[in-house]
Amino acid sequence: MKYVEPTAEHLAAWRTYVADLPPAVRAIAERYDPWTLYRLKDTGQRVFLLSFFDPDANGKVTCRVAVTGEFNLVTHERAVFGIDPADLEECDLPRADEVLGSFDFPIEVLKDLMQRYPGGAPPEVMQALIGQYPLRQEKSSP
Repeated sequence: MKYVEPTAEHLAAWRTYVADLPPAVRAIAERYDPWTLYRLKDTGQRVFLLSFFDPDANGKVTCRVAVTGEFNLVTHERAVFGIDPADLEECDLPRADEVLGSFDFPIEVLKDLMQRYPGGAPPEVMQALIGQYPLRQEKSSP
């Protein structure tokens, strides 16, 4: 589902950009656009595209996506690279009753969590952190 409706100018610029891409990247960019909301198959997070990377030594094209509090409940917003476009599924916008936002945990807190709890922090740890770092919520643009 599109999370923003592109204008005629945006669409024309996108077509021009895609036409100039290397063939392997062009094939991916023709299937995935920057206005559609996707779900990462492995994490279930909603993401949108930021960029494509040229094929690696094996000919694999990957992309970079954004994981934001606008479409998810996250500890921190981030851009993730090396994503296989085949791992993206078009998805719906969040439901009106979903809790969304970002806690924007400082990097030191995130590093500590990852070191101490590689499989994920227990609920009591997360609750304590949530009390320290209030949820920043954003309303998406109409």
